Amino acid sequence: MNAIYSFLDRYLAAPLEKRIRSGGMRVPWMKKPGLVQKVSLVVPCYNVGKYVDDFFKSITSQSTGTENLEIVVVDDGSTDNTAQRVEYWIRRHPGLIRYHKQANAGSAAARNAGVSLATGEWISFPDPDDLLHWHYLHHVNRMIKKGSSRRLAMICCNLLVFLEKTGVTKNSHALKYRFQKPETWLNANSMGDHIQLSVAHAVFRRNVVSDNDLSFDGRIKPRFEDANFINRYLLRCPDATVVFLRSAIYYYRKRQDQTSQMDNAHGRREFYTNQPIYGWLGLLYDAAERGATIPRFVQRTILYDTTGHIRIAMSKPHLMAFLSDEDRGALRASLYETFSFIDPANIKDFGLSSFHEEIRVGALNLFKKATPDRTMVYIKEFDASAGMVKLLYFSERPADDLIVTVGGKICEKLFTKSIKAEIFGEEFYHEHSFWIRFSSGKLNASRHIATEFRLAGRSIQGGVSINDIICAFSPAIPHQMSTRGRANRTYALAPSAVSKFEDCWVLMDRADKAGDNAEAFYRYLRDTQKAVRAVFVLSRSSSDWQRLSDDGFNLVDFMSRDHFAALANSKFLLSSHGDRFIARPFDGAQYSDLMTYKFVFLQHGVIVHDQSEWFNDMMPRILVTSTPQEFNSVVGEGSGYRLTRREVRLIGLPRHDQLHSAGAAAEKDTIFIMPTWRQNLTHVEGIENKRKVIPGFAESEYVRRWRAFVNSERLRNLCQAHGKSVVFCPHPNFADDIEAFNLPSWIEGLNALQAASLQPYFARTDVLVTDYSSVAFDLAFLNRPVIYYQFDRETFYAGHIYKTGYFDFERDGFGPLSLEEGDALESLEAALRGNEDPRFAQRRQDTFPFRDGLCRERLHKELQYL
Repeated sequence: MNAIYSFLDRYLAAPLEKRIRSGGMRVPWMKKPGLVQKVSLVVPCYNVGKYVDDFFKSITSQSTGTENLEIVVVDDGSTDNTAQRVEYWIRRHPGLIRYHKQANAGSAAARNAGVSLATGEWISFPDPDDLLHWHYLHHVNRMIKKGSSRRLAMICCNLLVFLEKTGVTKNSHALKYRFQKPETWLNANSMGDHIQLSVAHAVFRRNVVSDNDLSFDGRIKPRFEDANFINRYLLRCPDATVVFLRSAIYYYRKRQDQTSQMDNAHGRREFYTNQPIYGWLGLLYDAAERGATIPRFVQRTILYDTTGHIRIAMSKPHLMAFLSDEDRGALRASLYETFSFIDPANIKDFGLSSFHEEIRVGALNLFKKATPDRTMVYIKEFDASAGMVKLLYFSERPADDLIVTVGGKICEKLFTKSIKAEIFGEEFYHEHSFWIRFSSGKLNASRHIATEFRLAGRSIQGGVSINDIICAFSPAIPHQMSTRGRANRTYALAPSAVSKFEDCWVLMDRADKAGDNAEAFYRYLRDTQKAVRAVFVLSRSSSDWQRLSDDGFNLVDFMSRDHFAALANSKFLLSSHGDRFIARPFDGAQYSDLMTYKFVFLQHGVIVHDQSEWFNDMMPRILVTSTPQEFNSVVGEGSGYRLTRREVRLIGLPRHDQLHSAGAAAEKDTIFIMPTWRQNLTHVEGIENKRKVIPGFAESEYVRRWRAFVNSERLRNLCQAHGKSVVFCPHPNFADDIEAFNLPSWIEGLNALQAASLQPYFARTDVLVTDYSSVAFDLAFLNRPVIYYQFDRETFYAGHIYKTGYFDFERDGFGPLSLEEGDALESLEAALRGNEDPRFAQRRQDTFPFRDGLCRERLHKELQYL
C-alpha cells in the first residue's frame, strides 16, 4: 500500500501541485493555518520586470494563504516593465499589494519608504528576483506563535542558492552551518558565530524598527547595508531572542547575466570608501555608544566583511588601480580604525568565510601588533616515491624559525620558499614552505609559540606519524557515488580500458583547439619515443579533429568516457592550458582515488604578468619556462609563487622547436596584428568554460581603438609602400566576434580557433603589432620587430586577471611602446624601413637561451626523471 501511495504522490500529486503553484495559486489540499499576526513584505524594485512574476507566484502560492499578509512594493524609478507586471498582480489579488513609485534613489531609500507604509507586526525585505518556498510563511508563522513567550525579535530563514543558468539549487552559502539544527534559539546579545547578513531572508518586529527610528543608510554601498541594519536592530533589543530556522527556505537567485550588485561590487569605488566608513565604522560607533564592550556578534560580522577587502588589497591590488591615492589612503585608515575596535581574541578564534590562517596572522601582526596563540603547520603535499613531505606555515617574522624534527633529529629543509605578503606597502605576514625527507618516525615542529599540525582538515597535536600522512594522502574509494560516477569507474577499471590506457601520457591544448605546445610534444613522442603510450584529448566538434585524425593521432573526445578512463590510468597530463576544467576535469569526491596523474603545465606562452595567485591554486608538478627572467620570477626568493626549483624547469616551449626551423625558411611578408583579450569584456559559459563577449562589446573602447587602427589609411599606405600584407588575429576568446572590428577588404581576418596553427603566420611575420600579449615572445624568439600599442595602459590591470610582473614593457619590451594610434603607426613605419632602435633587437637576442631545436627532448628527459 505504501508503494502505491508513493507512486501516486510522485507521478500524480506532485506534478499537479507544481502546476498549481506555477500559476501562483495555493494548493487546496496543502493548506496550513493562516498567519497569526500581520506580516509586511517590503519589496524594493528596480528594473526587475522579468523576475516579478516568478516572485509573486512564490508568495501567492504560500500554504498559509495571503490573509494577514501585506506586500508593499516600492518601485525605485524602474524604466522597464516592472510597473506593468506589478499592476497585473494587483488586479489579480486586490487588497494584497500596495504599490508606491518614487524617483530612483537606491535600495535603502526604497526600503525606508516601504517601512513607512507598512502596517504589519512583523516586517521583512525579500528581493524581487528571488523566490520563497511555498511553506516559507508557514514555518515563519510557527516561530511567531512559539516566540510569543520568548521575546522573539528576529527570525532568520535558511538561504539556498538558485543558479539561474542551470536551474540547480545548492546549499552552498558559507554560513549554512547556522541551520544544522531544525531550530537554533539564541539570545540577541550572545549569538556568537550565528551572524545574519541579509534582511531579505530575515523577519523583524516592526515596532522595534519604528520605535527606534531605524532606517537603512543609503550611503552604505554596494554591500553591508543589510548587515549594518540588522546589527543596529539587535543592539536595540539585547534581551530578546533570535531563531535560526532551517525549514523556512529562501531561494537566492544567482543571475545568469551576473548583473546584481553582489557580482560587481569590487569594481565600484564605494566598495572601498563608503562601505568601510559608513558600514563598518558607523556600526562600531553605534555599538560603542551603547556599551563599553562591542558585542561579539558585531565584531564577527565586521571581521567577516573585512576579509574581502583585505584579500583584494593583499592579493589583487590591481583591482584597486582605478582608485585615487586619497581613496586608497581612506581604505587603509578605515581598516586600521575598524580593527582598533576588534578584540584580538575574536581575531584568534574567528574562522568563518575566507578568514583563513594567513589573514589571522596578518591582521594580528599589522593591526594589533600581536601574534596567534599557536602556529599552524600545514602538511601540504606528500611524495611517497621520494619519501618527502611539504610543510607550510604563516608567520609575523621574515625569517623561517620553525624547527622540524623527525625522531628527535633536526631535519634539513629542501626547496625552501618564503613569500612576503603586503597590503598598502606594509608587511602583513610571511609564508614559509619547504620539503623534508620523512619515511619513518615521528614528525614534530616547534617555535617560540605552540605549534599544531594541520593534515587533511584535522588539527593534530603532539606530532605526526608517517602512517598518518600516508592515510591522509591515500584517498579511499567513496562510499556514495552517482550512477554516472559508478559507470565511469567501472569503465575505467575494466581490463579493456586498462590495456588501452595503462601508464599513458595524456596531452591536450584547448578543449576546442589544438596546434599548441601539447600538439608539438605529441608529435615528438609519436615520432621518436615509440615506448610512450600517448593520447591526445580534443573536443570532437573542434575544427582540428579531422586534421589530427587524418594525421594518425590517437584522439580521445573531451569529457568522454575514454577521456575519463585515460586520465584514471595515466602517468601524466600535459597541457598548454591550466584551467581547472582541463587540469582536473573529473576531480571530484567520487574520483580522487583514481585521478593520481601528475599535471605538467607546458604553458601557452611566456609568463609576462604576475599570475602567482592563479598558479598557487593550480600547483603543477612541472612548469615549463623559456627564459631565465621568467624562471627567476617564479622560483626567486620573495616572489609570490609557491613554486620552487623542484617544480619549475627552464627548458623552452615545445612548439619553439618547429618555429625555429620554420622561421629560418619563410619569407617575411606580413604585418601580424594580435591584441590580447580583456576579462571585463567576457563572461564564461558551458561545460568547456568558453568565454563569450558581453553585450556592448562592439561599442567598447577596446574594439573602437583596434577598429580605427586596422582601418587607418596610413596603415594601408605603409603596407602598399613596403609590399606587406596584413593579418588581424584577435585572441581566441574574441575569435568568433571578429566582425565587430569591421576589417577592410585588404586585411585578412584570422580566426585563431579555426587555423590549424599560428606558427606559419609567425614565421612569415616581418613586424608584430600587439598590446600586452605574450605572443610577442614568439616573435622575439624569431628576432622580429614588435610594436606595443597600449591605449588602455592605465586601466588594463584593473580589469584583468593579471597583476604587473617582472616584465616591464618599457624597460624589457621587444619594441617601442605607444599609447596613441599615431605613435604606434610611426613606430611601425620605422620598423618597416629598418630604422628600429638596435637595443630592441639586442633584447630579443639575449632573452632566449635555447634556439637549438631541443626543447622537446629536454622536456622528455625531465619527465623520465620523475
